[in-house]
Amino acid sequence: MEGPENQKNQGNLERQENQKIELEMMKSIHRICTSHQLPYSLAFGSVLGAVRHQGFIPWDDDIDLMVGIDVYDRFCRILQERLPYPYRLYSRNTTPGYEFLFARIGLEEVSHKDVYIDLFPMVGLPASLPGRWCFVHLAHLMYRGYFLKQIDPAVNYQTQTAKRRLARAARILLRPFPASIFTRLYSFLQQRYPIAEASHLTNFCGIYGMREVIPSTWLSDLTRLEFEGLMLPVPMEYDAYLTQMYGDYRTPKQF
Repeated sequence: MEGPENQKNQGNLERQENQKIELEMMKSIHRICTSHQLPYSLAFGSVLGAVRHQGFIPWDDDIDLMVGIDVYDRFCRILQERLPYPYRLYSRNTTPGYEFLFARIGLEEVSHKDVYIDLFPMVGLPASLPGRWCFVHLAHLMYRGYFLKQIDPAVNYQTQTAKRRLARAARILLRPFPASIFTRLYSFLQQRYPIAEASHLTNFCGIYGMREVIPSTWLSDLTRLEFEGLMLPVPMEYDAYLTQMYGDYRTPKQF
């Protein structure tokens, strides 16, 4: 039987291998986006990694991107058409049974839960603070509702008994509502407040609530930082962005 130290070392090796694959994947994505003038930015822990580590956070094993909803469909379509093998786009429109409202890039013939780059849709928000609060929480309900309709709790929460039971109970409550209700509401809400007119944006598929509400300029005004040898776009106000998301982000800690 492997001891804890051997298991930890094995986990570190797997993480490093995933990071290598995702870096090559990111090179292809960035090349296509540059060629087709597709705007995007690193997001969340990937911005943190670029600022603090000039690459991956050592314990992180994915890459997060944020893309404006006004270009999101075109962004996904072009990546689907142009990504070289073995990379592919996973989305609810291209992958039967896919459980997320956002798309991600993964590998052919490998589970999209193992190696991936997430593409988070940034949508416009109402002008008022109460309106933003309501929108953010309604969006979260739509996102989680769709996710719970699509998953098998026995698979997704195989080793998490409490979450598995909660997911099963939620699925019972959601039985009267077809998944199409959530996708229709998503389609309506994502265009309700056009990005060109909105002062603030949020990740429709977010889990951090109001911390993900950002001024629209944080997505439009970008600079570039090094990420594992690549110069990738991040918000010009990356210090304010990371402080809002993580507080004292310069002190390393696992979130």
